[in-house]
Amino acid sequence: MTAYSAYGKLRGANQQLEKSALEKVTGAFMNSVQIVDVNADNVDRTTFFCMQSKPENPGYQRKRKWLDKRFSEGLRIRMLGQRDKRRWSGERGFIEYIPGEYAWRGVEASDYMFIHCLWVVGRSRGKGGARRLLDVCLKDAKDAGFAGVATVTAENGFAAGRAFFEHLGFEAVAECDPKITLMARPFKKRAELPAFSSGALRGPRHYKSGLTIFRSDQCPYIDDATRIIREQAEKHGIAPIRVIELKSADAIRKRSPTPYGVFATVLEGGLLSYRYLTPQEFKKAIDKTKARKRTP
Repeated sequence: MTAYSAYGKLRGANQQLEKSALEKVTGAFMNSVQIVDVNADNVDRTTFFCMQSKPENPGYQRKRKWLDKRFSEGLRIRMLGQRDKRRWSGERGFIEYIPGEYAWRGVEASDYMFIHCLWVVGRSRGKGGARRLLDVCLKDAKDAGFAGVATVTAENGFAAGRAFFEHLGFEAVAECDPKITLMARPFKKRAELPAFSSGALRGPRHYKSGLTIFRSDQCPYIDDATRIIREQAEKHGIAPIRVIELKSADAIRKRSPTPYGVFATVLEGGLLSYRYLTPQEFKKAIDKTKARKRTP
């Protein structure tokens, strides 16, 4: 046996051992968790995952109030719960989904169950938790008679991305700048596919003066994001500054400048960002915008 072939066999054996060890870890993790069904009756005990350590935060309170109406529309939140001594905690991940006609994204997806968020954090990542949460959503959608499941992914987001959904049978059915993708997994081959709403595809060109922030209460972090951007805009002498509150799924479809829907920042008719910006990121974004406008 040559040194090269011996190395190849050893490497293959090591890879198999690593795979076996990962499967054991994944299996042990998944055996220790359950799916916690968050609903109108227990949400004040379970929380809804995001910002759960800061229930006094205004963003948390706004999201909590927002949920009161969404639960009646069929919204579901499922959290990964893990036994911690004598109690179950939902601190490792969650999925939030709703019938497509009520989706808070710039989409037309009334025949689909629509995922707002799918997020698994920290040491829980890479152990099958996100897939288990997605499987629950798929089953709920099938049981309820929907044509499939859909979601919007965006580059640089902190939730599950396009590659994850493609790996689990979703397909990209629409794309638009800045790299926002509508993903769908229809249950039947001839099912009608969801689409971006015409309103969301119009973009921000009508908001040509100053800075405009589009916001909603779907995400509890939006409150802090809005405050930071307003403070930074004032610091950099940008005026006027306006905030447009998107208070319904219909308003998202018609007025949001991007299909992501629930949050966007527009500067002088151009999209500055569809996601939250730190002070440093905000300065880079406005510098980039100014440089682009100076370019003939």
